[in-house]
Amino acid sequence: MCIRDRYMGRSELFDKNMIDFPLPAFKQLVRDQLIEPFTFFQLFSISLWLPDENRFYSLLTLFLIVLSSATVALQRLRTMSMLASTKLTPQFVQVFRANKWVKVSSEELKPGDVIALMPSTSAKAVPAPEPQSLASQVPWAKFIPPHLLKPPGGQKDGQGSDSHKYLPC
Repeated sequence: MCIRDRYMGRSELFDKNMIDFPLPAFKQLVRDQLIEPFTFFQLFSISLWLPDENRFYSLLTLFLIVLSSATVALQRLRTMSMLASTKLTPQFVQVFRANKWVKVSSEELKPGDVIALMPSTSAKAVPAPEPQSLASQVPWAKFIPPHLLKPPGGQKDGQGSDSHKYLPC
C-alpha cells in the first residue's frame, strides 16, 4: 500500500480536526433544568400545596423555582458560549506526506501525520519586573515573602546588574 493510499484512507475515516460547540436554545436549557430530580420534586410538592389554603405561597414558590431555573440556564448558556469562543484558529503547519513536506491547515491533520515543530517568529523577550516595582504595583504583593520577590538565583553579572533581566514569554 503506498503512502497516498494510506492518507486517503485516513481522510475518509477521520473528519476535520476541529471541535464545534453547538449551543442549545435557552428554552431547552430551562426545560432540562426543570426536569432535574430536585426541581421536579419541588414542582411536585407545589402541586400538592396548591389545593391547600396557602395558594399564594405555592404560586410564589413556583415563580421563584422557575426564575431560579432560568437564571441557572442563562449562566450555563453564558459559560458554553465562553468555552466556544476559546476555540483556537487553525494554523498552517508543515506535514510530511508523500515523501515531501507540505503546508497544511491544522484542521486537516490526521492521526499518523508527522509535523515539523518550528520556533515561533513572534516570540520575543519580555522584561521581568524589578522586585521593588512589583511590590509597589501589585496591592497583594505585601503578603508575599520578600525572598520570593527576588529574581531566581539573585546573581549579579560583572557590572552589578541582575543576570536574569529577561524572561521568555
